[in-house]
Amino acid sequence: MKFNLKIYLPALLFLSSCASKKEPEPQETQFVDMSELVTQWDDGWVSRIKEHWTEVEKGNMKVLIYHPHSLADAYQSNLDQGNSDAADLLVAPYFSDFTSVQSRGIQSFESITFITADAIEKENGKPVHLVFFKKHYNSGIGRYLLVVADSKASFEREFGNNYINSSSWDYMDQMASWTKLANMQFRNRFGLHAEILQGTWSSGSTSTLSYYYANGGYAGATGAAVADEFKFFSNQKYESVHSGASGIIGNMQFSKAEYKGNYSIQNWWGLKLTNRFEGTTEDFDGYFEAISKGLLLVLIDKHQTVTTLAKH
Repeated sequence: MKFNLKIYLPALLFLSSCASKKEPEPQETQFVDMSELVTQWDDGWVSRIKEHWTEVEKGNMKVLIYHPHSLADAYQSNLDQGNSDAADLLVAPYFSDFTSVQSRGIQSFESITFITADAIEKENGKPVHLVFFKKHYNSGIGRYLLVVADSKASFEREFGNNYINSSSWDYMDQMASWTKLANMQFRNRFGLHAEILQGTWSSGSTSTLSYYYANGGYAGATGAAVADEFKFFSNQKYESVHSGASGIIGNMQFSKAEYKGNYSIQNWWGLKLTNRFEGTTEDFDGYFEAISKGLLLVLIDKHQTVTTLAKH
């Protein structure tokens, strides 16, 4: 079944917090026809899902938000080498005849990939101006972006021209001036729909901390693990299980909570669940995020805790 969802979303909403833990991988058998999902933003941009990226378009300009790619996203201590590897994988297959290539980024605590060039789009032979960009957030949520514009001038009219110069005394202000472009990655969001929501979604994460004596001897370790599972049914019922474990490895303390109740989607971008802790009703902000193998479900509770779930 196809869904032609044209969802209107205030542009400021995409500044809300984003998932920082590792994203789960959905199974390929759960791939839905996502080409019909559309988000129309109130500042004129429109988001659509493509095979390897989410395309955000306004007028003659488009921004490709690349879906996670294990090779392109691999950690590289040398920013220039990492940029080159990622561009070869993500950009080069679709463009040719690169000229006026400039690296405008900076390697720092949260490095910025920023490469500009003129090129020819292979699909239609059209000359374009390209900007390959990524803010490497310390939390690991950064996504590669590619702006495809008619010209350098049209790109600068939309995003500015305060390019980063690491030798300038105000380079920090220059970095901050590109926040609008960096935030384009958060437009890979699509409103909730009951027929897509139905099914089982799960998420899990673990962490460990090892201790050593001053002489180098092993002194033990502590760990924590959490897992969440939601089942949404066609009759507006849901079930959820939330499990956790923490403490000294070998002597962990375990917890588990189970809930059953009703759910309702609130204006495409929210989810209301009844009969939660002590019988209360809980409200979440929620949306779908596209990746190459399907959709992720992102839920954000009133404490701004983000849970990112994959469908089984």
